[in-house]
Amino acid sequence: MTILFIVLKLEEIITGIYLMHPSKDLSSLQEFYGNTFSNHEKITDLSNYELIKYLQQQFNHQENSIPFSDKVAGKKAFDLLLSEYTETMKDGIEAKNLQLVRDGIADQLTVAHFLAFKIDGLHNVVSEEPLSKNSTFEEYRAQTEVAFNKLQASFYGDDAEIANLDLARYIQVVGNVPQNSNIDIDYDLLSVTFSSLTKICEDKVVADQTLQAYADKGYDVHIESVPSGFAIFTSSDFEIKVKNSDNTERTEVVPKGKFLKSIYKLDPFFKPIQCGADW
Repeated sequence: MTILFIVLKLEEIITGIYLMHPSKDLSSLQEFYGNTFSNHEKITDLSNYELIKYLQQQFNHQENSIPFSDKVAGKKAFDLLLSEYTETMKDGIEAKNLQLVRDGIADQLTVAHFLAFKIDGLHNVVSEEPLSKNSTFEEYRAQTEVAFNKLQASFYGDDAEIANLDLARYIQVVGNVPQNSNIDIDYDLLSVTFSSLTKICEDKVVADQTLQAYADKGYDVHIESVPSGFAIFTSSDFEIKVKNSDNTERTEVVPKGKFLKSIYKLDPFFKPIQCGADW
């Protein structure tokens, strides 16, 4: 009787672990990303912050390299988050495009953790404040908007500790996807990270081809060696036109030092889900 109880308890624990970590079924990612997955497989066991820290290090980004008081450099970093936030809300939720929503959520988390990694005065903090659940994407959008606006105000303020708490809260809110949406945030973030790693040019031939492709578009770019190959970086700040889902355009600033994708970069792989949440 005791042995049976132990066996049943072990099955319950194992099942519980699997349910908490459904993204550990990585066979689809392994197949989709091929050599990139094999070359960076160790990242599959990292926390979300450590995952993005690893990603940034692959592009020669230095930890704590922007002082919190440097609002000029800080704005360039924050504008990346603003872009991803806007894209998620406008191109994703307003257009009711689940693929763009999933991509935008993962991108927001990537940039939010990038801010914690890059800016001296911010660091990895997990918010433990109570958070009400969302049942629709509209509720999710409204909750995210409040958190984003609060973070934006404190980010340009003078108190790094408050900004860091607001950043942690924002990360928590972005991860608070609607109930029954069946979005696996950890899996999607991992896939987006592998996709970002395919931005790296595996050899100089690919790097030269990619450099020429951007130069032909008028981009000011250059090549740098990185830990696993070569990468294309912007050499100055410049503006680009980005199309919205309704065919209108918005202007975005591409900051100096931003890495750009290889011409052979792979888009994120999102496994199919049955979304049960209302918009």
